[in-house]
Amino acid sequence: MPNVVKCMGSADIIQQYKAYCQENNIMQLGDSTMFRILEQCGAQVRKSLECLDYFVAEGGRAFVTLQDVIDKLLSYQVISGDQQKDYQALLLQSKQYLRTDFKIHVSHGSEEADHCMVHALSDAKEGTFMEECRHCHDMGCESCEQLKDLLTFLENIFSNSSIIAAGEEINDLRFKVQRATESIWNLKKHAIRCKNQDQAKRISLQTCPLV
Repeated sequence: MPNVVKCMGSADIIQQYKAYCQENNIMQLGDSTMFRILEQCGAQVRKSLECLDYFVAEGGRAFVTLQDVIDKLLSYQVISGDQQKDYQALLLQSKQYLRTDFKIHVSHGSEEADHCMVHALSDAKEGTFMEECRHCHDMGCESCEQLKDLLTFLENIFSNSSIIAAGEEINDLRFKVQRATESIWNLKKHAIRCKNQDQAKRISLQTCPLV
């Protein structure tokens, strides 16, 4: 067995496997069987992302950066203690969502723009790499929208002159938020590209003639 690296714990892997089976009408294995399989698997839980996956590593650091920024906003009395707890919980939830369920929700026929592979992978500036969706994007994803709202809030809040802090420190925090936001969007794009490549590989293997 190859030296596989796991991004999630066993319970999260099983939950994602169940969702995949339901989506593709595949008969599921029992929980005890799946746990025994994972126990015998030679994979190791990933502790360091450096040199393994740049986008995942940068995305993980981005959420830590935003958590620090939110703590700073609390110290500047820009947000309340309750808001700080809510924002921190939302960041943790969003990080977990992008690592797990987001990949399951992504598909070619999704009516949610953030989950539609055709919409996300099309290049509006290059006709060769553009494809029109045959469906409407009239659905919404609560997790995606909440993350967008929080990132927009953090980007806009530094235009408020009422924050009492040195100008250089504010500029530093603004820069961190901008870089973290960019890294999180890059992580979402990377997840969509990975799923598209995995599907292409699977189709190639299924249609490859046997020698």
